[in-house]
Amino acid sequence: MGGGPRAATLSGIAVGRAQALTFVALGGLVGLGAFLRLTRLAQVQPAFGSGFELQVITAVVVGGTDIFGGRGTVLGSVLGALIVAVISPALVYLEQHTHLSSEVQPAIQGLLILAVVLVDHWRRRAELADE
Repeated sequence: MGGGPRAATLSGIAVGRAQALTFVALGGLVGLGAFLRLTRLAQVQPAFGSGFELQVITAVVVGGTDIFGGRGTVLGSVLGALIVAVISPALVYLEQHTHLSSEVQPAIQGLLILAVVLVDHWRRRAELADE
C-alpha cells in the first residue's frame, strides 16, 4: 500500500483487509518470538525488546528503505539487519578494548542513519536534476 492508501484502493486493493492481515501477521510473529525466547531462557520479561527501536530503524534505513516512506524492499531490510548485526558486536568489542563508553553505540547508529539519509537525499536530488 505504501504511502498512498487511496491509490491502493483505486488499484483494487482492499486496504482495510490488507492492514488487518498485516497486524495479524505481526502479532503472530511477535508471539512466536516471545515463545522462542521463553523456550531459550525460561522467563519472559514484559519490557524485553525496548531499546531495540534504534537498531531496527538503523537496519531498515541502511537496507535502503526511504525514511519518508514509499520505497524499500524486504531483501534490502534483511541486508541492513545483517549489516547492523555485524556492526553491533564490533562496537561492543571496541567498547571493551578501547574503553569507549556504552553511549557511543547509539551515537554511531544515529550517525549511520544520518549518513544514509543524506546519501539518499543527494541521490534523489541528482535523479530530479537529470529529469
